[in-house]
Amino acid sequence: MKLLLDRNRVELPNETVGVLFIDGIPRFVTLENKHTLIPAGTYKAVKDTHYGLPGDQDNYIVWELQNVPGFTQVQIHIGNHWRNSRGCQLIGKQFSLDSQYPYISLSGVAFEEFMEITSGETELEITIQ
Repeated sequence: MKLLLDRNRVELPNETVGVLFIDGIPRFVTLENKHTLIPAGTYKAVKDTHYGLPGDQDNYIVWELQNVPGFTQVQIHIGNHWRNSRGCQLIGKQFSLDSQYPYISLSGVAFEEFMEITSGETELEITIQ
């Protein structure tokens, strides 16, 4: 299974948007915090637990990128707004726009679908452009 995150299309003030391809097929949209953007490269990912913010009760299994220079706990997880990311890739089904910022919607649905697609894998390799 080949994963490619193409995030080279749009310049926004706080957000970096992208498209996640799986085996050459565009499957999901992504959103990242432009101020904590991880370097482009190819990374191994393994399953780990997302603990959320203190007080959140949203512990769930995610894919976590390994050996990202200058970062730890870089995960592909649920989230809608650039402030939900500190280096992580948020995954969704479509882009939307509120009065101030673009965001992604149907993140929970997209995340469940992504985890189902990758459920038989023990390790992923993702290339981020």
